[in-house]
Amino acid sequence: MPKPAIPSTPIGSVLAFAGEITGPDNAARDNRTQDNRTGALIETLGWMACDGRSLPVQQYPELFNVLGYRYGGKDEVFNIPDIPPAEACPKLLHIIHFANPDLLLGSVA
Repeated sequence: MPKPAIPSTPIGSVLAFAGEITGPDNAARDNRTQDNRTGALIETLGWMACDGRSLPVQQYPELFNVLGYRYGGKDEVFNIPDIPPAEACPKLLHIIHFANPDLLLGSVA
């Protein structure tokens, strides 16, 4: 398996994201909702909003190995952290790294 060109960010890393998430039509969306495929862009890059959603263990095994049931869930479902925007900076979004982009998009030779 080829190594990524850029060193990988550890799975489970959380970052503050100051940009806007756009939908498939490039229209700005509310960073905290999942309507209209919000977050599609960052999710193709291996990141998702820290919105407390439940995820299937089988689909996200590396992230589950890091988080376990720390933020909720049981059996075959676990939750990611729910980090709402701070009052002082309401447009700042926290995102969590769940997979390496080369695994999502196919490896680049």
